[in-house]
Amino acid sequence: MATPAVESAALGELTEAQREAAMRRFAVLRPHIEDGVPLMRAAAEAGVACRTAQRWAAAYRSQGLAGLVRARRSDAGRRHIPEELQHLIEGLALRRPAPYLTWVHRRAAEAAASVPAASRGFDGGKKINGRRRHVITDCLGLLLVVLVAAGNVTDRQAARVLLPQLRERFRKITLVWADGGYRGRLVTWVREELQLTLEIVKRSDDMSGFVVLPRRWVVERTLGWLMRSRRLVGNFETLPASSEAFIYFSQAMLMSRRLARRV
Repeated sequence: MATPAVESAALGELTEAQREAAMRRFAVLRPHIEDGVPLMRAAAEAGVACRTAQRWAAAYRSQGLAGLVRARRSDAGRRHIPEELQHLIEGLALRRPAPYLTWVHRRAAEAAASVPAASRGFDGGKKINGRRRHVITDCLGLLLVVLVAAGNVTDRQAARVLLPQLRERFRKITLVWADGGYRGRLVTWVREELQLTLEIVKRSDDMSGFVVLPRRWVVERTLGWLMRSRRLVGNFETLPASSEAFIYFSQAMLMSRRLARRV
């Protein structure tokens, strides 16, 4: 276990929220550490998985309370589909997709009980308490950028995070299609700040019932592909970053299977 001096110095570098989170984890371990209660029993009484409690106990023994702080993912903000794999898939298409066109869309999914309240929200449109998956795809439906946010985060708010990432990674893209949820000041902001054209594809006033909008089926098909992965049927991950990683993983499996059929 870390010495008291080292542990005190490490705790002094933490934020108040991190210290509170560490103490909540220590509260699970306290009966085991101080009273000698078997770890499996202490974990069961606290409603924590045994393997999780074992990992916390090992971290506490080596680093003290500082070891109970959740570490930031080493790949946070850097996950994406490898360009080499994407180019191989594009080569299988009947025609090469236009590199300057893309679609931005989202879909809401209900969150499991394991999802913290801080990273979930109520989607008033879909009447779902969970998270939204915001995606940008190319003309073939291949993922370019993904963002998982709480259900009460609006489309325009998410787009202000997604579109700068798109601009940074894919310089050739100049036109982005979107539905009516992205209209308003966002169109002007995207044009002035990112030098992108955000074109809103609207439904006509005389349309009733289900109508296929131009090119929208491409991104809808991508969201349907993701639902083939059992892990993505709902939101089960504690961290939105983990949900994003599983979305990329699902798309990579689909792309790899397509390549395997041609080998």
